[in-house]
Amino acid sequence: MASALDAQADRSALGVDQLISLLELAKLIARESSLDGLIDRILADSRPWIGADACSLFLPDPEAGDLVIHSAQGGGCVTHGEIRVPMGAGIVGAAMRQREAVRVDDVSQDPRFFAAADRQTGYETRALIAVPLLDGAACRGVIEFVNPVGRACFSAVDVTLAEYFAALVSSALHRIEMAASELRHVLQERDLGIAFEVQRGLLPRSFALGRQLGGLDLCGVSDPALQVGGDLYDFFPGPAGQLYFLIGDVSGKGVGAGMFMAQTRALVRVVARSGGSPAQILEEVNEFLYPDNEAVLFVTMILGCYRPETAEIEYAQAGHNRAIRCSLLAGPAYEPSGGMALGPFPAVQLPTFRSHLDPGDCLILYTDGVTEAMNAQEQCYGDDRLLRFLQVGVRGTASQIVEALRRDVAAFAGAAEQSDDITILVLRRPPLTE
Repeated sequence: MASALDAQADRSALGVDQLISLLELAKLIARESSLDGLIDRILADSRPWIGADACSLFLPDPEAGDLVIHSAQGGGCVTHGEIRVPMGAGIVGAAMRQREAVRVDDVSQDPRFFAAADRQTGYETRALIAVPLLDGAACRGVIEFVNPVGRACFSAVDVTLAEYFAALVSSALHRIEMAASELRHVLQERDLGIAFEVQRGLLPRSFALGRQLGGLDLCGVSDPALQVGGDLYDFFPGPAGQLYFLIGDVSGKGVGAGMFMAQTRALVRVVARSGGSPAQILEEVNEFLYPDNEAVLFVTMILGCYRPETAEIEYAQAGHNRAIRCSLLAGPAYEPSGGMALGPFPAVQLPTFRSHLDPGDCLILYTDGVTEAMNAQEQCYGDDRLLRFLQVGVRGTASQIVEALRRDVAAFAGAAEQSDDITILVLRRPPLTE
């Protein structure tokens, strides 16, 4: 019995025919574009080439933490993944740990041999070579040749051939993995693009409804930090001619937050069809969100109701950033805070606030992506800067106010990467002279 053989042994004994056959195998392997096809080619063609009765490829399953065996025996039939062995077990585990080939001439004399595989398959292993599939410092798996045909055991030349072949296999696996990774990336980008378009379609594109309902000037914008965001704003007519408006911020970013946002928006619209106060609507929405919220996401929100005939605003505060009322006479001031976020609790009780828009006044709603926007020095934009900006920046239409605030946040952040979704919604009652 020999184990952990010197990889340099008997290289000079390799024949020209063997090397030519190895190159032919390399050509065949290079043509395979799928992992299953590559495995089939490796197992079916290498077994007769090296003169073995069986060949097995051990590839790690990162989720299960064990090795999946793909094997081929005489007759060329390939079996995929029906047998698993614990990571590090047997002679295969020794080859992975030592990062070198292991030859065993009589497995019955080697205590490392993992006999459970033979018991499971009914196959009798007598002698083997196990060669790690090395990729730099990493090991992609092990290829194992079992029971040499017409010989009692494998030779040192067989070990050398197997090492050359293992290098080809490792390179081919890396190529397939990179191709699969690139394909996943392309598909992910495509799916994100679709999700982005769907989400963008949920945000209002026209702000004419405000003018139609009592001459209110509306504008909103949402800039996700990732391709898909967790912020939302919306407005829609109520059953009694009132205008509902909302802004919200889902915990987290990306597709999961975007899906929760879409669900929340839909629920708000459905529940609001029957009318009711903003607090009642959000409390009922929470009753729908909570039971299926296994990810324990939450959404902060302000839902308001504007009554054109009186210019009165009633809104519910669900743990969201404080609204800012900008009075034409008194200037900007923060509205009260309060309330619980929606989603993680079976029931919420939300405070109700009331305000009024005189001609020239506006209500500024935003998500924490505005106040928590950071510059290169990791300083936050902050509540105080926002209030100072609004003292001089509330000029013109709602659209002009939104764009001015957007530019001020961007100028503050500079070259720093946007760390959170930024959403702004402005409701403005035009002056009498406009």
